[in-house]
Amino acid sequence: MVYRSYARITPYTKEHMRSLINFGVKKWMYMDKTGEFKSVIFYKNHGIYSGGSIKHPHMQIVGLK
Repeated sequence: MVYRSYARITPYTKEHMRSLINFGVKKWMYMDKTGEFKSVIFYKNHGIYSGGSIKHPHMQIVGLK
């Protein structure tokens, strides 16, 4: 299956979603463990109405000092 930048997550296979979430959680945990940040936030963002500038669904990890 080809995942286009404008695609919704609903057509993703279980395997792809598990891989995607696993990747994000690992990066989130890594940032948290570095001790560089006071808090690390991991969230899903979609579209301009949620404060994002990208029209396709995406996750963000933000480190707050």
